[in-house]
Amino acid sequence: MEKTRSRGPDGILLLILLTLPLALYWSGFRVFFSLDDLQFLLRAAGFDQDTAAWGRFISTKLFFFASWRLFGAQPWPYHLVVFLFHVANASMLYFLARRLQLERNAAYAASILFATTYVAFLPLHWISGIQEVTMTFFALIAAYFFLGKNTISLAISLAAGCCSLLCKETSLLLFPALSLVLPVSRKRKWLLGSAGLLLGLTILALTGNIGARPAGDPYESSFGANILWNFLTYSAWLARFWVCSPDKVAHYDRHLAAWGLILPILLALAAWRLPRAKGLVGKTALVFILILLPVLPLVRHSYFYYLYLPLIPLWLLAGVILARISKRYISVSILVLFIILSGLNARRHESAEIARGVLEDPILRYAATARNAVVTMRESAGFMRGDVLIILPLSAMDIDLTEGHSGATRNQRPGSSLVERALLGGKALRLFFPRLENVYFEDPSRSTTGWQHMNLYLTYGLGMMKFFGQGEGGRFALIEDCLTKGPFNLAKREVLILLEVYPDDPSLLSVLGEIALRQKDAKALEEIVQKLELIESKGDKSGIARSALNRLRQARE
Repeated sequence: MEKTRSRGPDGILLLILLTLPLALYWSGFRVFFSLDDLQFLLRAAGFDQDTAAWGRFISTKLFFFASWRLFGAQPWPYHLVVFLFHVANASMLYFLARRLQLERNAAYAASILFATTYVAFLPLHWISGIQEVTMTFFALIAAYFFLGKNTISLAISLAAGCCSLLCKETSLLLFPALSLVLPVSRKRKWLLGSAGLLLGLTILALTGNIGARPAGDPYESSFGANILWNFLTYSAWLARFWVCSPDKVAHYDRHLAAWGLILPILLALAAWRLPRAKGLVGKTALVFILILLPVLPLVRHSYFYYLYLPLIPLWLLAGVILARISKRYISVSILVLFIILSGLNARRHESAEIARGVLEDPILRYAATARNAVVTMRESAGFMRGDVLIILPLSAMDIDLTEGHSGATRNQRPGSSLVERALLGGKALRLFFPRLENVYFEDPSRSTTGWQHMNLYLTYGLGMMKFFGQGEGGRFALIEDCLTKGPFNLAKREVLILLEVYPDDPSLLSVLGEIALRQKDAKALEEIVQKLELIESKGDKSGIARSALNRLRQARE
């Protein structure tokens, strides 16, 4: 009688690994393109030159090149690809755990912990997180085939490791770490460990990513005490699991050093109290440190999502521990609590604000700003080609000008506005409006040359755009809007810009006088009255100057 093979629960696990992160991080599909996303898309679309020839070739060049041609300017399919890679990583971790001869329940727990970890929040909400998830995808494949025994598996492992480096160079020490801990022959360890490291260094040299970055570089690196402080900061972020935005300031924090000691102490206690697990704990800590090591020299870039790959050995260890708990309901309860905490942190993270209507997370903030700009510009009935002038708000913060809030002084104005940065100086709009020629942002302190032939938009709030028309017509429409709703400072600025073109226009001087009256600026009002008197004395046939004088004098009295 032929035996029928019973179906294992692996299919159910794969369904769980798909549905759980979807339930936790579904909001990521709604996030618009953010800073790096737009830069990579501009290069893929041919609007911007790519300076780095081979650096992160797979994740920032091949992915965006192919996705732009497949998906265009719709962000959700990009997020879907990132999400599917994350699910694939969780699945690969399960198969890797089984190949490492971990119990089935341990493999289940490790893969579920990885799939639902809060560390995945940013990669699943930021399309450029494709760098992290694809690097991890190929690293897991490299580790899986590292455990093989034939030449083909060796070649696949090396090829996957190279692909991992071409996604992100921080997986440099993957092969040395695997050679130190995986149960394979000494010959295979030496061959893969040394060959993998040599290939990695070669790729880094060819892509220009080898060596320390100098001071002032965004990825400035140093090999001093900052390495220790970075390590303790990352360790502290893991210990302070209830904090939804641990990397609010992307820099190591010496004040968290005590918290950073908790994880090493827990691992040391586990090794001491569980002598049989001493080797496993030691290997886990070693791999974690080696894979995290490439980002520790960074002086200013300390980000929580950098732990996405290094945490894998800790998830495997946690899976082993949960599987060895005799009472099943306790291990299941721990998993459930972990998932709930990840979900709560995700909800708090996506809604946290630094000011009213201004999101705390910079990636989400710039994505929302860019989305608002594109959506409101699409809704306008004005332009589809030519040049666009975006008038910046008067304040250092993005204030909702439609509600009549006054602006800040010139000394408080920033070098660039939030919307200007979110749109990469306006270049990003070419992705959504290909017939645009140029986009300019007008500084509050001066007018932009050639504005008479541009379509005028006022930005307010979190990147919202309001269309006012072209050239002088747009300026007049903006003045009327400001006189009705405020702020009067903006109306005054617009009148002064028009007076640069028409210095003796009595209509403009009349409006400027009304603004001075409303602002109770007696000195400015007196100067305007004197100019109108001079225009009238020269013979103003339109009668506008006399009418304005009478109205201003009467209001002043």
